[in-house]
Amino acid sequence: MSETMSETKTEKFDPDVARRRFHETFRIYDHYVRGMPEIGRLMLAGTIQGGICHVLVEGDPGSAKTRIVEVIAILIGGRCHIIQGTPDLQPKEIVGAPWLDKGEGKETKWRAGWSGLPDATVVMGDEINRMSTLAQAALFGPMSEGRCTMQSPQLTPEETVKYMPAVRIFLCTQNDVGSEGTNILPPAQLDRFLHRIKPGRISREAEKELLLNPRLVDHGILEEVKAKRVLTIDEILATRKWVQENIHVSEAFIDFQLSVIRATVPGTPEFRDLWQNHLKIRPILDQIKSGVSVRGDLNLQRACQVEAFLHGTKEDRQTPRKIVLPVDLKRLAHSVMDHRIVMQERATHRRTNGTSIQNPFSNQYPADGSITRAQVIHRLENTGPILPEHVVDAILTHIDPTDDPAAYARA
Repeated sequence: MSETMSETKTEKFDPDVARRRFHETFRIYDHYVRGMPEIGRLMLAGTIQGGICHVLVEGDPGSAKTRIVEVIAILIGGRCHIIQGTPDLQPKEIVGAPWLDKGEGKETKWRAGWSGLPDATVVMGDEINRMSTLAQAALFGPMSEGRCTMQSPQLTPEETVKYMPAVRIFLCTQNDVGSEGTNILPPAQLDRFLHRIKPGRISREAEKELLLNPRLVDHGILEEVKAKRVLTIDEILATRKWVQENIHVSEAFIDFQLSVIRATVPGTPEFRDLWQNHLKIRPILDQIKSGVSVRGDLNLQRACQVEAFLHGTKEDRQTPRKIVLPVDLKRLAHSVMDHRIVMQERATHRRTNGTSIQNPFSNQYPADGSITRAQVIHRLENTGPILPEHVVDAILTHIDPTDDPAAYARA
């Protein structure tokens, strides 16, 4: 047995095998969670990225968000922990609290009573906007540093800190239905999420499949998922190390990324150049209050490395690349940037020529990064409120990366 264990530890990591296992995991996820492919892919990609790779989902109740975290936790061989957000939830209920151990014939001693959070690989914060601000703040440390801290004068400093596993990811949800008793997440909290997505209603076909196969929503189906798992935590960590060391980020790509990110920040040279050189999008740029943080910039680059590893070629999104290209940033731009851009209050009240949109279905624009300059201008002229996604589209269509493929290659 010792020889077998030794061989396993020294086995050479094969990125192609790892990639195939991730794509097989995508396929298994899609089978058991119908109609929500984007969330699962972002979460599984986040396990490779590490650090701040968390996902915030905004949607209505009953859209399978709990099932998503349960399936992802099983597929990566980890533990799932669910926190139900309520107005009276206390920080100690999230992290844990000390308790007095009165042992029989032994010395009475205070001990750390940790919750299930510090040991979890996948954490769900359900209806996080219904938590109190204190409860929301209790998630700052676990999400940013993977460190849970218990406030207790009875325990030593070492006893009040516990670190989460190396593979950890949070999926938090906000429900737009009913605003009573909710606390809007501040920008500092939103910045702890790499992605924010609004999946909307699942397709008619996916909903029909659920009606035809109601067993897919049964809790017992999770045992079937467990039997099909192909990934392990060790393989995820090995993949993370390989991606960080082997997926090349060129200076040309960094220059493009900096131009895009810094153009969201009023007062920077990049913002001023865009404002001065493109008159037609000035109404959009004028509505920006603050832009993407440095934290968001750093984590976007790491996410682009994972995107190149998993979905390199544009045609089939499976053939890998060892270099990061602007297309990787464009694929991720909206989910990473939209929630980090704060607009002026007047932007949400803006109307064109004092009128509102009469037909909400008449002006539909691409939301996948393929929007054109002409469409950006047309939307500006024909819609009312200016939103963060309009800022991202305006910047991506008016900042051009270098078109020399050799500039992105490894030196």
